[in-house]
Amino acid sequence: MLKNTISYAGENILTVYHKGFDEDVKNRHLKTKEKLGRFQLIFEEKVVPDEEVENISYNGWKMEGLLSQGAVLNPYRKGACAFVEQFISLDKPRRLFSNTEEYSLKVDVPTFQQICSFIEKYIGIDLLKAPLCFGNTFIYEYSPRNFHAYKEDGIVVSNKRHCDTIIVNFKKDDLVVCTKIIHTTNFPQEEDIIILSTSSWNNYDIELYADGKLIYFDKDTYFMRSLKINATIGRQGHTIPLKNLGKEFKTMNSGKEQIITNITSENKTFEELKIKHSESNIRRRLNEEEVDDSFLFIKPNEVQKAMDFIKKELEKPCKEIWFFDSYFSDRNGVNYSIDLIRIFAFCHAEEKHIIFHNNPKKTEHNPISAAEFATIAKQDSVIQSLKGTEPLKIQFYQTKQRIHDRFLFIIDKEGFITGITIGTSLNSLDSNYFCMYKLYKGTARHVFEELKKFTILPHIVEKSTI
Repeated sequence: MLKNTISYAGENILTVYHKGFDEDVKNRHLKTKEKLGRFQLIFEEKVVPDEEVENISYNGWKMEGLLSQGAVLNPYRKGACAFVEQFISLDKPRRLFSNTEEYSLKVDVPTFQQICSFIEKYIGIDLLKAPLCFGNTFIYEYSPRNFHAYKEDGIVVSNKRHCDTIIVNFKKDDLVVCTKIIHTTNFPQEEDIIILSTSSWNNYDIELYADGKLIYFDKDTYFMRSLKINATIGRQGHTIPLKNLGKEFKTMNSGKEQIITNITSENKTFEELKIKHSESNIRRRLNEEEVDDSFLFIKPNEVQKAMDFIKKELEKPCKEIWFFDSYFSDRNGVNYSIDLIRIFAFCHAEEKHIIFHNNPKKTEHNPISAAEFATIAKQDSVIQSLKGTEPLKIQFYQTKQRIHDRFLFIIDKEGFITGITIGTSLNSLDSNYFCMYKLYKGTARHVFEELKKFTILPHIVEKSTI
């Protein structure tokens, strides 16, 4: 039996056993190290006695079953299905996780990603998609199978490995057109089995059973029957030197040569090809017309449309709200600013932050300071009548540096960040052509963490809280 282990900072974080590789690897013993920050990541592989798995210790539970090709926890990926026994440990690696009310990452996300990448490289499983499998022990037994097409009539299944029953569903796209159930006891061992369809097909599903158990399955398997090459060959263009927009810009020559080649073994009528090609073009046209709800284009006099987009973000349950608009303090647009302060006053977030910039070289514009915004908010009649003297939990920041784009970020109680970019200032939502985009996942976090640096000393001129 082959044993793989991964350790980080001297702690074992993953153990994997592979059955059936003894003859292939003999007495191999491999060890690979990689430096990650202050610690070492180590992959070790060696042959161990089969009896070792009888002494696996765990304090959770055990799961077992068959993994499909390409499953996240299948180390053989597209090479084979895999039967797996997974022993769940509730004691997760202390270097990676904190265990309080729930498990949480102790290392930063880039470090965790690098560890997962190392594991995928040397073992083949993707723990980014199953992070709490760290600390568990896996026993794998692979189940490879070989198939190939038999002309256009069916498939050939290798019978070199034991199985009792083969079930094949031949399909035309999503339509099952023929089902074949084959009992292999009627065929000599080692002899390939030809399974034919009674109808035209272009893909199939297959299941193999041995001793009443599923040992292999695959769905939507296609064989290449046609190949269309549509290529454009561009001739050498020009290199244009630049002054400020980088060093140079390379262009392709307008002269092109297009090559279209169609190689096919499919016997389709002109009408069938016409329908297939036309349907593909119509689907493409329909897809192009689908509304992208992560993007919004705003024209003058569409302020309500813009505010509806912003409102969807503000309605999310959250812990913190951050709004960045360098022109928020423009005195000519103070009514827009007051409107947003009123909205923030009634949002249920624990913290609300508004960040803006006053250009010291343009004092004639008399922008509003952070302290003055606090006074304006206290004296606002709407806020007074509905909130009284209750704290608004709004902080105003006047930064030393202007941030060109405008951003709204929402941070929920688990620390996940979403946001939107706004292509114009709050005071011109109803008078400009601009776009608004949603920011998700790592992108939102990366942008927010960069911009948040402007809200601490020495990057702020003034800060006020109400």
